[in-house]
Amino acid sequence: MLLFKAATDASVIKTFSERQRLPNLFRDLALQLFRGADDLLNFPHLTADACLQLILDLDLIRRPERLTNLFAACKTLNDQQALAAETQLPELLSQLGSIVPRDIMAEGFKGKALGEEIKRRQLTICEQAIDPQDQ
Repeated sequence: MLLFKAATDASVIKTFSERQRLPNLFRDLALQLFRGADDLLNFPHLTADACLQLILDLDLIRRPERLTNLFAACKTLNDQQALAAETQLPELLSQLGSIVPRDIMAEGFKGKALGEEIKRRQLTICEQAIDPQDQ
């Protein structure tokens, strides 16, 4: 974890990991923390755009199992018992997982328009999760 705190950019983590022959699991966790720790710690204060970007950057829609290690590391690094993201993020990922590209394609979306529509729907879900009064 000292490596994570001392790193100025992702290349420092990658280089150190290669030189020390760290397992890929440790390297990947350090890189994910480097990218997302601040956002995970401040999750309740993120905008919908920032929330979606965090989820996409950490590939959490496809790999929600990463959350366990990310939460544990964030709590350890910041001496916290719990994170608000621990309750909010899994539910949000479940909702985002309900978007089925095949169904959107059946509505006539293709190519770039398909990707844009998926992202629009994901952003709408994030907006509703952040401000549930709009539902």
